[in-house]
Amino acid sequence: MSRIMGDSTTMEDIPMSVQIVGVYVNGYYGVVTPAQLEKRFPHTHYGHVFVDVNGSRPDAEARDWETLDKSGDLEQWVIQHNAHTGKKDAVIYCNSSTISEVRQLTKSQRLGVDYWLWVATLDGSEHTGPGIMACQRDGERQTGGHWDRSIVYDDRFWRATGVPSQHKPDCVAFQKAVRAAADNAWGPQTDKNATALIQAAVNHFPYGVKFAQQVVGTIPDGAWGPHSKAHLDSTIKLAQIALKAMGFDPGAIDGVWGVHTSHAYLAARSACHI
Repeated sequence: MSRIMGDSTTMEDIPMSVQIVGVYVNGYYGVVTPAQLEKRFPHTHYGHVFVDVNGSRPDAEARDWETLDKSGDLEQWVIQHNAHTGKKDAVIYCNSSTISEVRQLTKSQRLGVDYWLWVATLDGSEHTGPGIMACQRDGERQTGGHWDRSIVYDDRFWRATGVPSQHKPDCVAFQKAVRAAADNAWGPQTDKNATALIQAAVNHFPYGVKFAQQVVGTIPDGAWGPHSKAHLDSTIKLAQIALKAMGFDPGAIDGVWGVHTSHAYLAARSACHI
């Protein structure tokens, strides 16, 4: 039984009449958290599809393979995704013109056995064939809105299950901002570095001035002066940018750890903590 999927860089622009919703789990814009998706499109009524743009999230339902998003090892993404889910349900999103490229780059992985294709035409035409489980048929010109429409042919994929999606936002950029290990595992070290940054913003140094200076990327000389404060501001901006990219709005990117940034940080920590 075929179903209709809507996807957009702005989740709110996807109409409620679709049966499956596609959003980005990472990338430069339109990143949505599982909680945000569940609130607007509960998994009791909608199938959820998180799209991995840069190859860092093999836990996502689909891997984007477009001109600006061709990074990483496509074969390994399929292998890692299937190992994560425990079944062979990896999906690669590509244009109809790049199917042969995808098949070449997936190497040992077999189309229609180890992975499947979600093919984009965006001109109102359908592209079907062996191993193609969905076609992004209609672009904005056809839908009349800021969203694209896909026909999902295979009912085994992306069903409404009643169980919310469990994807954790990618926190690597935030970890890099606070100079913690960039392992996408938000644990004690990320907590400690983030706490040092937050407390330094109010001239408090629970782990010592030198540690705070290391977190903000300046010389750890134990003297918290104008140079350290300038690095503090720039580090907070990087943290704010990272939080926004994760789908948590910190307000203005201004280098000030205020109420909005604090709320975004707490929400991000709650969503990502191991």
